[in-house]
Amino acid sequence: MLDLSHTFVTSDHHFGSWQLPPSFLKVFTQEQEKELIEKWNAVVGKDDIVYYNGDFCDGNVMNICSYFKQLHGQIVLIRGNHDRFSDSLYKAIFKDVVDEVVLKDLDLTIHHVPSMPVHTNREVFGHLHRGLEHPLNSSTSFCSCVQFSDGYPVSLEKILLHFK
Repeated sequence: MLDLSHTFVTSDHHFGSWQLPPSFLKVFTQEQEKELIEKWNAVVGKDDIVYYNGDFCDGNVMNICSYFKQLHGQIVLIRGNHDRFSDSLYKAIFKDVVDEVVLKDLDLTIHHVPSMPVHTNREVFGHLHRGLEHPLNSSTSFCSCVQFSDGYPVSLEKILLHFK
């Protein structure tokens, strides 16, 4: 059974994007990333579970490892469209790597791109940090993008309160 106050969801940090060539999307500056890491570690304990809902890092494998080592929690990577390395690489770094998490007892699906989930009535999604193509935080959906949570991972406890 999950401890809802010690299980978190967040997404779309795109760590390392500030290092990419000028033609690429820069999501956060290096200073903003430092602040995001501090906020993460302020709420997530070393043994807490974090469902990372896609687009963890832009860059190379060394970037992924470097950022991962700075963060508290047992991180399960839910693949996003920028998470392009092999499952075996991600599994060597993260607790696990999956395409989605279905929590039937909570009637909740956690996946990167918003869509009507097949197995539940509610979803937590990421991906839409640059636009509002999908209704955010409706009665059946919640956006986990770090840009919409003041930089903090959000506990499942708070997410479930949103749905009430």
